[in-house]
Amino acid sequence: MGGVTYLIIYDKLHLPLVPTFSILYAMNMFFQSYGAVSIIKVKAYWFHVRERGIFGSIFGTFLSFGIYFALDWGQAIVNNSQADLVGEPTTMQMIFRYLFAIETGGKDPIWLVFFIPAFILMVWAMIDLFLVKDTPGEANFEDFDTHDASSGSDDEPIRILPVLKKILSNPILITISLIEFTSGVLRNGIVNWYFIFAKDVPQIGAEFFKSNWGLILAVTGSLGGLFFGWASDHLFHSRRGPPVAISLSLIFLLCVIMIFILDSSPIGVAICCVSIAFLAISVHSLMSGTAAADFGGKKMTATASGITDGFVYIGSALQSFSIGYLVGGKDWVYWPIFLSPFPLLGIYLAWRIWHAIPEATRKYLISVEKVTLVVKGPKGTATMEQIKINESEELR
Repeated sequence: MGGVTYLIIYDKLHLPLVPTFSILYAMNMFFQSYGAVSIIKVKAYWFHVRERGIFGSIFGTFLSFGIYFALDWGQAIVNNSQADLVGEPTTMQMIFRYLFAIETGGKDPIWLVFFIPAFILMVWAMIDLFLVKDTPGEANFEDFDTHDASSGSDDEPIRILPVLKKILSNPILITISLIEFTSGVLRNGIVNWYFIFAKDVPQIGAEFFKSNWGLILAVTGSLGGLFFGWASDHLFHSRRGPPVAISLSLIFLLCVIMIFILDSSPIGVAICCVSIAFLAISVHSLMSGTAAADFGGKKMTATASGITDGFVYIGSALQSFSIGYLVGGKDWVYWPIFLSPFPLLGIYLAWRIWHAIPEATRKYLISVEKVTLVVKGPKGTATMEQIKINESEELR
């Protein structure tokens, strides 16, 4: 993408800009999706089920800081890579001039917004090759039973068609995927569109949020993932449904509030958007980053998380097209109106897996941690010993 930008700016390549970058960005997203799946796959071998809620918060933290780098650092690179400066250059502009002493012919070297992240990625790739090990055994530690859905099946061979059949016939993983669909709508429906909204409709008194949107998302997303990941492990005994249902309930309330204050309270809208991002990122980290690994098991984690993550992208595509179409006439109230039904769908789906934990996790909690969990459901009250949920049984 940086190379194409460079060639187009210098009239060495004549291609229509929008379709060219659409194709390149689609390829970028294809390869970028390998990253999340790889991280979650490695996590499945290194973290016990009882620790994965906290890992989900770590995953959410780095996801949030990725947004920060993309939005704030990306813009800073563009701002500081100017060929012709007016007045005294800033320190950052001087550093850029020193580091990238290139003849620009009076043209802004904005291709650096692609080259610099690409260089950083290559450095991390080299570090990963030497430091990251897929399993504890490869790092000279002892492998251990993570008590997820693959517990006790380490010797079984992995074949793609049986794995796909097993995942696509698992009602809990299908439910997790549908929750992730709602997460994709809500997370990107706020993260991507608040900044556009604030540029289109001046938010008097709330300029701080627009100017620091990436940093705010990084901090709030990290805190949201940390809190709900901790709650999942420690308050709900590694059940992922309850904290997700709570998060989505709060998101629905915030969407409704936004409908009524969109034209009257810039600060209120900003706080609602920040809060929704706080909650939506926690939902994503608990579902794709944690629950998919729990119920897919460490042997099928990559496929399970890849499928659930695919539903995030479907939700993201839906909101991108739909909100763009609805606010095309500059009536922004359709923005929160469109988002409002999706947390309701997510709440219902999360309620469906409220009690769900892998069978191996249930046995671990009873036998090792001596947990006697009393839960209330539509069919009455039961203890964990009486609740048996596995991939072949109906959801409760």
